[in-house]
Amino acid sequence: MFGSDCEYTAYIGVLKMIKNNRVFRSISLKSLIPQLVVDCLSVFLGYWLAFVIRFDSFTLEHYNQETFRFWIPWLILIHIICFFVARFYNTRWEYCSIDEIFEIFLGTTVPAVLCFILVRNLSPFFDLRQFWRGVYAIAYVLIFGFVCITRISVRFTYRLHRSRHTGRMSVEFKRVMIIGAGEMGSMIIKDMKNAPESKGIPVIAIDDDPKKRGSRINGIKIVGGRSLIPRMAARYNIDVILLAMSTISTKDKQEIMRICASTGCELKTVPALYEVVEGSPASMQVHDVDINDLLGREEIHLNTEEISGYLQDKTIMVTGGGGSIGSEL
Repeated sequence: MFGSDCEYTAYIGVLKMIKNNRVFRSISLKSLIPQLVVDCLSVFLGYWLAFVIRFDSFTLEHYNQETFRFWIPWLILIHIICFFVARFYNTRWEYCSIDEIFEIFLGTTVPAVLCFILVRNLSPFFDLRQFWRGVYAIAYVLIFGFVCITRISVRFTYRLHRSRHTGRMSVEFKRVMIIGAGEMGSMIIKDMKNAPESKGIPVIAIDDDPKKRGSRINGIKIVGGRSLIPRMAARYNIDVILLAMSTISTKDKQEIMRICASTGCELKTVPALYEVVEGSPASMQVHDVDINDLLGREEIHLNTEEISGYLQDKTIMVTGGGGSIGSEL
């Protein structure tokens, strides 16, 4: 692949840069080398197939062969450097989402532009024929597709492995009903599916919004509103009901908890979005429902000794005695 000592020296220089850079030291060679091989093949195939598609022939003409052989090592090198800069090799692709796809878009667009500028401006200095413009566009689309496929396949393989593992260990996993198909519910479902520590399997979701009924959230069906909780819990053999409602009134939460209690399932909840500990999966912060969860605020602890100091031996009139605070007094 190396057409000259200059190309070989350039590759060695890049490898030394990778080795000495602190960012790259954290990358495992065991996972890095296969990714590099796949990415090099992706770029090579991308440009080769671009020529094949553009000229409708698997055999490149002599002048195209000469140009291709000269430039392909440099094109691969530029792409690999850009992939490193875009942190392709620091990303856990088994958890990839739309954000990572956008990173792939940027990480493949930049080298495509650089390669276009390089080849178009330097080919005359080497007495080489320039690539046809259509080759760049076709190669860009193919490389983007190859990189996406290789990365998404990692996530697919991980999910498939986890699904099989879950099937074999179904006794240890609990079937979970998610109450609330909003942002928090989506986060919980995603965490349960991806986090290795999770021991719950999201089965169905409940939401009172009629527009959401029958649709799916992260692959989980939203079966209906709160009135269906008892029936669906029995139909789907639910073990745990998880409240994932960050914005709901205390009255509605009390009613939903009363309905859930009638099912005999474990009842758990999660913190509000602003209370979720950063860096920790939301599904790992699930806890049993506590009476304080209904307050919607921090519990207030009265200093009885201090209060009694100026109330002792005095006649007290309590206003609002029928409320929660008045009844406590």
